[in-house]
Amino acid sequence: MLLKQRKEFGFIMRKKVKSSAMILAVAALVGLMSIGTTAIAADKNLVIAGSSVKGTWYRFAGGVASLVDKYIPGYRATAQPSPGSIKNLRDMRNGEIDIAMVLPDAAYQCYNSLPPFDKEKPFKDLRAIFNTYSFPMHILVTKDSKIKSLKDIKGARIGAGPPGSTSMMVTKAILAEVGITPDQVKFRYMSVSENASALADGNVDVSFILTGKLSAAVSQLFTMHEVRYIPVSPEVLKSLNKKQPYFVPGEVKAGTYGKVEKDVPCLTMWGVLSTTTKMSDDFVYQLTKTVFEHKAQLVKILKLAEEMTPQRAGNDLPVPLHPGALKYYKEVGAIK
Repeated sequence: MLLKQRKEFGFIMRKKVKSSAMILAVAALVGLMSIGTTAIAADKNLVIAGSSVKGTWYRFAGGVASLVDKYIPGYRATAQPSPGSIKNLRDMRNGEIDIAMVLPDAAYQCYNSLPPFDKEKPFKDLRAIFNTYSFPMHILVTKDSKIKSLKDIKGARIGAGPPGSTSMMVTKAILAEVGITPDQVKFRYMSVSENASALADGNVDVSFILTGKLSAAVSQLFTMHEVRYIPVSPEVLKSLNKKQPYFVPGEVKAGTYGKVEKDVPCLTMWGVLSTTTKMSDDFVYQLTKTVFEHKAQLVKILKLAEEMTPQRAGNDLPVPLHPGALKYYKEVGAIK
């Protein structure tokens, strides 16, 4: 009887040990699952807004998002299409997106509550991360045009961007610098491709086209027709830059388009990758560092990214630089 009780007791104890081991194993598994869930939940999801899906900004935003996913632990990023700067700025103010591509004039206007943002509070939380690539103002005429300089444009039919657009604003600023007022010319408002076609067809006398280098519309114009640039003098460029730091003296290099035989001085604006003060200094530092250390990967996605340098990235900005980006530029000696 005693032997039977001992055996039964031993069986019960072994069963309890096995049950305890099983409980511990299950607890450990649950713990590991919890850790995994916590790790996944810890990833911060970011939205980076660019332009329409056919635009270079959208491709650039996608490239930046891929670098975030690959090189910055704890963050996941998605590129989002957008109609452009104004929508990007408003969505960023409302917290619907985290990072956005914008043109410098729109950023400046939004930061200071100027039209078209004059009915909104100044967006003082807006911060720049870096300049991306340039948008030259291409001023083009046909080869046999009597227009040889900016002053000759008085009385001409001008192909320009839509009313209220950055392109229109830049066009008026350049003309004003040489003493030409809007009532002394005849504006024709159109898209980039329409503008190029209008010049080729003789429907305008001069085209002001604000677009990136290697523009398909401008390239086709030079390939199919006899056209030439109207240069902007160094004096005019210097004066414009003094009035607005984001009006940057630039040039279209010889050979950019087949029939351009020498460098052409022009007014340039740079796209700006921007965010807000809500974005942590550490993340913005990591983002800036990652983009420049892996720029070659961006260039494979968009050749225009070749223009990006730390020296250019943190200068001539329309709004304050984010402290995280500033830390990187100081670290590499691009800003003292």
